[in-house]
Amino acid sequence: MKNGSVDPKPEAHEEPPEKVRRAIGASAMGNFTEWFDYGVYAYTATYIADSFFPGDLESATLLTLGVFAVSFIIRPLGGFVWGPLGDRLAVVRSWRSPSF
Repeated sequence: MKNGSVDPKPEAHEEPPEKVRRAIGASAMGNFTEWFDYGVYAYTATYIADSFFPGDLESATLLTLGVFAVSFIIRPLGGFVWGPLGDRLAVVRSWRSPSF
């Protein structure tokens, strides 16, 4: 290195390809599952509206879609709560705590 120049090959930590593939696969499965749930809810919104909000179908559908919209607002808030909790306590404890 001359005159304060930067080393062209800094040491970088690289994960093994198998570990990267597993992480990408797990992320893809989780993402698919989440969006599948949203898709099923949206597809069955009229049935849900009829079951949970009796009365005018138009109002009931709007209320059902409002509940659907709330899930998009709550999702990042849950990430702010459960993400750090999972980092601190371990992944397994974080998975078990919302289910009890």
